[in-house]
This record gives sequence, structure tokens and C-alpha cells, in this order.
Amino acid sequence: MGVFERFTEETREVVRSAQLEARAMGHGAIETEHLVLALTGVTAGMVTEVLAELGVTSDAVRDQVRKRLGRGPDAAAIGQVPFSPLAKRALELSMRESLSCGDRVIRPEHLLLAVSGMDESGGGEVLRALGADPDRVRGAVRERVRDPVMAPPIGFQSTRVSEVVPAAVPPRRALPDGVLQTFLAEAGGRAWVEERKLFG
Repeated sequence: MGVFERFTEETREVVRSAQLEARAMGHGAIETEHLVLALTGVTAGMVTEVLAELGVTSDAVRDQVRKRLGRGPDAAAIGQVPFSPLAKRALELSMRESLSCGDRVIRPEHLLLAVSGMDESGGGEVLRALGADPDRVRGAVRERVRDPVMAPPIGFQSTRVSEVVPAAVPPRRALPDGVLQTFLAEAGGRAWVEERKLFG
């Protein structure tokens, strides 16, 4: 079973929301910043509790993302938005995080752990700017996980995300482009429907 197939419906919804955020801001790719922004939109579950404990709000994240990325030129674009290499890497690393928590599926909190631990990701920088450094994020998640498997945390032995290659996650085969493109095409259709509901 690959990474994408392990996503819970909540995690899939985070990815769909990240695509909506990227398109609404006129950006040509889904970045880790959009993933963090989408995570703040989750309304229930562990990731909601963790972000609340750390004082990370949707408004604060949105302000940080706007400062970092600004308004893109593609605001009128309709259709799928591709993942940036770092965002794609975050999805891959979320599997390692789910395994380290003793879970067989990938939940939103695993994606939060992955993004926060990536030193070079904009999403991680947004979280750190708001006081949610990797240690605090990991500690808040660990407090809520029963008997976690104490696997080495990603991103802590290296200052470069390119050097972090978990053995449990084949970096090139975990997320086949065809699977991602199919999902993004579906998400793009849903995003268009949601925008029609919101804006007529």
C-alpha cells in the first residue's frame, strides 16, 4: 500500500483544501505553506487540539503565508494545481510519522509532524514563526498518542531535508505521479463546485 492509499478521509480533505488555498491565492503550485493553512481548517481531532495548545490559529497562519508568498498571478486559474517538490516530500514523510506513532493510516497530525520537521519547508518556517517549533509540535502529538513507536524524528539529524530519506518510505515510488494527478483532478473538480457554492 502506497502513501496516498493510507490517507484517511480527513487527510485527503486537507490536501483538497490546500489546493483550494493555492488556487485562491493565485499560486501555481501547492506549497507546504498551503498544507499548514489547510491543517488549521481541520475542525476536530488531534491536529485541532495540538494547534490550539500551541496557539496556532488560521488567521495567524494566513497572515504569515501572505507575507511569505504574496498574491500570485494565477488567481483566475481553474483546474488542478500540482504539488511543489517540498509539498510532495511532506506527503511522503507523513508515512514515516504515522509509523512512528504506531498508526497504519496517515492522519492530519502526521502531516503536521512531517511539515514541521522539514527544515527547508516554508510551512515549517511559518509554524516556527508562530512559536510551534518541531520539538513543541512533536511533544504535543506524543502526549496524545498511546504507546508511540519511538522512531527517530525526521529532520533532526540533518539540516537539509534532501538528506533525510526514511527507509520506510521509498522517496520516488511512494507517490506515483499518476496517482497524484488523478487525485488532484478530482480535487480540482470539487474545488470548482465549492467555489460556485461560495461565490455563485
